Amino acid sequence: MPWPPAPNKLPVVSARTRRVIQFQCWPQRPQESGGLAHTFPRQNLRRLALVAITLLVAAPTPGRGAVETVKLPHTAVDTLLLQNGLRALLVENHDAPVASVQIWYHVGSKDEQPGKTGFAHLFEHLMFQGTRNLAPEEFSDYIVRVGGLDNAYTTEDATVLWETVPSSYLPVALWLEADRMRNLQITEQILKTEREVVKEERRERFDNQPYGTVIETLYQHAFTVHPYRHMTIGSMEDLDRASLADIQDFYNRYYVPNNATLVVVGDFQKPAARALIEKYFGPLSPGAQPLAREARSIPAEPPQTAERVFRTTEDVALPAFVEGYHMPADGLPDAYALRLAAKILSEGESSRIYRRLIYDKQIAVQAVSTGNFTEDPNLFFVFAVMNEGHAPREGEAEVEAELERLKTEPVLARELDKAKNQVLRDFILSRQSDQSRGEELGYAAVVLKDPDLLDAELDRFLAVTPEDIKRVAKKYFVPQNLTLVEIAPGKNRTRDGDSGLGFAAKGVGNEAGMCPGINGFTRCAPIADWIRWGSQKEESGRAVKALPYNCPGPRLIAQGSGQRSGTKPECVLESTVSLGVLPSRIGPYRPDQK
Repeated sequence: MPWPPAPNKLPVVSARTRRVIQFQCWPQRPQESGGLAHTFPRQNLRRLALVAITLLVAAPTPGRGAVETVKLPHTAVDTLLLQNGLRALLVENHDAPVASVQIWYHVGSKDEQPGKTGFAHLFEHLMFQGTRNLAPEEFSDYIVRVGGLDNAYTTEDATVLWETVPSSYLPVALWLEADRMRNLQITEQILKTEREVVKEERRERFDNQPYGTVIETLYQHAFTVHPYRHMTIGSMEDLDRASLADIQDFYNRYYVPNNATLVVVGDFQKPAARALIEKYFGPLSPGAQPLAREARSIPAEPPQTAERVFRTTEDVALPAFVEGYHMPADGLPDAYALRLAAKILSEGESSRIYRRLIYDKQIAVQAVSTGNFTEDPNLFFVFAVMNEGHAPREGEAEVEAELERLKTEPVLARELDKAKNQVLRDFILSRQSDQSRGEELGYAAVVLKDPDLLDAELDRFLAVTPEDIKRVAKKYFVPQNLTLVEIAPGKNRTRDGDSGLGFAAKGVGNEAGMCPGINGFTRCAPIADWIRWGSQKEESGRAVKALPYNCPGPRLIAQGSGQRSGTKPECVLESTVSLGVLPSRIGPYRPDQK
């Protein structure tokens, strides 16, 4: 079938409009925001009346629970499956004369091979750099010229490209998306330029941010084989080594109709939209390579069997810590109880961890808990920045006490009602715009594997009981499931050849393979550097084992993927040592300060 010409409504472009690339460090659910990540909440909304009415219905009244009877309005989703494997999901909404178009490619950082990390995020950039029909950045110019918006984001599980346009320009948006699915042009110069853009993004969002690499450190050590262990932005060394052929192969495999879900929400008639999709996407050939899960070589993470404790020095003013507990994939029954547990622990100033650490004890200036709910099992984590004069161990003890309460005491009815109301609020707000409703639908279809969960998932949250939360707390918040990273103030993070990171495994045996470098240290340093903090004072007396990195011969560069070059490292067990926390020079925080 011949490639159709551009719609005759395609506007004339006379000026360039530079788009701003957004980056998501790790995915959160579409309806959620906050936490530690630079996230892009999918704020899809509906009518103010719907919000007001629903919240009134949800408000607790004497003698009944808060939200048990709430039902979301049904969303009529029309599904179209093309012969080339493209799936299209259509939702009519005539509230405003706009339409949102989204392409969900089922490829994220977890689909990258060792030594080739960062490719999915790189394509978030490359997709705007021209096709056989469009010059670099011309895609966004067309969208802007008709009064629309466009952007993209990448997660561990998916790459999402979207635009919102006046509904009369829906043919333009569909043609543009089909064009870059088929005709993307990547040159050596474009690849070189976008590499540098990604490096600057890395510096801006991670390396030059206080505590910016803490989550990266956590993931490098909480995961040993699953690709969630590397950040979505990837390894800069991997990107430097990537050839044009490597990048083209990645495009040819994953950015194809049979690996894509097209979501269209807005002011259109479904028969006309179906005809446009057939016209512009129908001629595209499916990918030739297998895309089934078993063909992607994604290893399953083995169960963690012992607590892992790591200590690092960052160029920050206050000590901090982050705890990560392994948890199940999103969409499974336990995930809903864990999400509500996170809200009970730290959403709002009356939440348990926030009130305990910041208001009552005044030992922390920031405290948050959240879950990174994704397609594969991920982490539930707690992060806190300590107040002056307080060590991470103090905060850890208070967090452990709150987690123990979840295990032994049923949560109060008012706490659970509040958490469910927060979930309900998120669901309602996610339906206020076509774009955010489309993102919710795309997430349900691609990550949760069931588009019907767009409406049905709320019932799963509302069905959670206090016993469910108690049960999942006992199951997942256990020491052998924990990876802990403690951060001490200092200026060692950016020294060449030394990440400033020490390794420790609590108790007697350390797990096989838990060797720095094997588990993602970005640089190898001499033994003396790895154990240099051993002479500092331990504030809590907790025994830890230092595992310094023995680097015979030349320095080794360890890639974020776990692949290494040079001599194979070996772990050398040294004597028991520990890390003291340096006092900061910032005055203590008081809740009454403005």
